Amino acid sequence: MSDRFRLVVDDFGWHKHAKRHAISICLTDDTEGSMADRFKLLLEVHLILLDEGGRVLLLRRCNTDYENGSYTLVAGKVEADEEVTAAAIREAREEVGVEIRTEDVEVVGAMHRKADDGFVSVAFFLAARAWSGEIVNAEPWYHDAVEWHSFDDLPPNTIPYVRQALDNFPRGA
Repeated sequence: MSDRFRLVVDDFGWHKHAKRHAISICLTDDTEGSMADRFKLLLEVHLILLDEGGRVLLLRRCNTDYENGSYTLVAGKVEADEEVTAAAIREAREEVGVEIRTEDVEVVGAMHRKADDGFVSVAFFLAARAWSGEIVNAEPWYHDAVEWHSFDDLPPNTIPYVRQALDNFPRGA
C-alpha cells in the first residue's frame, strides 16, 4: 500500500443494548481534498412487515439521539460482513422478536439520503409478509410502541423519508 493512503477506523463506542461496537472503516487518501476524506456512506435496511390485512408494522422511537417520538420501520445499519437481506432478518429478530426466512424477504426499493447530522446513507427497503414467532417489542429501550397501521392512515409523526418510502410502496415504486 502506498504511503499516501491510511486506514481510518472511527469507533463510535460500545452499543450497550446490542452488545457490540459501532465502527466505521475507510481507506483514505491523505492528499488535501481527497474524496475519501469528504465522504462516508452508511448502508441501512428498513423492513416493511405486512400483516394479512396489508397493514404495515411501525415502531415509535424513544431514548435515542434521532427522531424520538416519531414512527419508523424495523431498521438498522448493515454490518460489514452482512448482505442486505441478512441485515433485515437480523434487525427483525433484534427489534420485534420474529424469524424470517431469506426467501420471504424481497428488496422493494432504495433511497440515497443525507441526514441533518451529515451522515450520508443508502437505505434499502425490504418487504416481508411471512415470519415465525409473535411480534413483540424486543427493544423497549428504543421503542415505546409497536403498532400496525394502514398505508392510508400513517401517523402524522412518521419519519419523513420513511413516509416517502411507504407512499411509494403500494404503487410498486
